[in-house]
Amino acid sequence: MKGCTLHCPWCSNPENLKYHKEAYIKNGIKGIYGTFYEPELLVTELLKDKAYWNNGGGVTFSGGEALSHIDYLETVFKLLKKANINIAVETALYVNQESVIRSLEYIDYYMIDLKIIDKKKCKEILGGDSALYCSNLDFICNKVIHTNIVFRIPCAQLYTLEETNRRQLIKVLSQYKDIRIELFNLHDLGQSKYNSLNINYEFLRGNFEEETMMEFYEYLSEEGYNVKINKI
Repeated sequence: MKGCTLHCPWCSNPENLKYHKEAYIKNGIKGIYGTFYEPELLVTELLKDKAYWNNGGGVTFSGGEALSHIDYLETVFKLLKKANINIAVETALYVNQESVIRSLEYIDYYMIDLKIIDKKKCKEILGGDSALYCSNLDFICNKVIHTNIVFRIPCAQLYTLEETNRRQLIKVLSQYKDIRIELFNLHDLGQSKYNSLNINYEFLRGNFEEETMMEFYEYLSEEGYNVKINKI
């Protein structure tokens, strides 16, 4: 889904930050990022892959911030549920709580990002309201079976894994200790997309040290969390 409520410095999907269509040039070829599908047509396209879904597979919505499109997606969700399709969402939860509440009826599995918790830094770096995030997180974790949630933490050396933020992350995680955690390293797979939009991308310099991620992983493991590393 195109459009996001945040602007994380490490984002690998710059084409999905803005809600409107964007022109790009890649390898000398012009194109447009963004295509609108009527809900019925989108579901038709999604169901073409149904034969490949095994063991409870289905459709995952990501972005950008998928839940910021709840007015559109609610129609899509209803059509998918009529076809008995499992639905997952990747979300940073920086949306109004009404959007979260409306999603509960349809979403089977939530993949929730944990990023910068400090209120001031969250606003300055991500453009988000950490109080809104924590409220939505608490709401979801009190309404959804914890086996249907996974926390995902991007390991950004100067931001998410900065010492103060690590302590704040641990404080949040300690409230939901039975929820699975996935750490993932940064990558430069979005570089060509930044280039296609003529946006300078300098983030990776100094922002990933595997040793720091491993220290965080080992701490969480020793404290009894169900944690793994997803290397990209």
